[in-house]
Amino acid sequence: MNTANILTRREQCRLHCRSTWHGEHGASSPGGPFPGTMAKIGDVRRCEHGKYWRYTETSENAFFCMMDRWEPLSRIWNPIAYRRAFLAVGGGQ
Repeated sequence: MNTANILTRREQCRLHCRSTWHGEHGASSPGGPFPGTMAKIGDVRRCEHGKYWRYTETSENAFFCMMDRWEPLSRIWNPIAYRRAFLAVGGGQ
């Protein structure tokens, strides 16, 4: 069977980086435990793709795992928040 992924890098980033674990997880997994972001209102982060994200909420999924939800920041749509995130995460150095 031949498979192909048609998502762009931007779409893949939005899909994979829009949520993070709130607390530590994977303690019994190889390579674990993995720290959570433990985000709170006002937090921003930069993902491995170089995009800036602002925390929006913590929610619980179907498996009772707490997930932090993030919204992408854009130079065009929210320039002030983007600039603040850029400076806060160390992009201005």
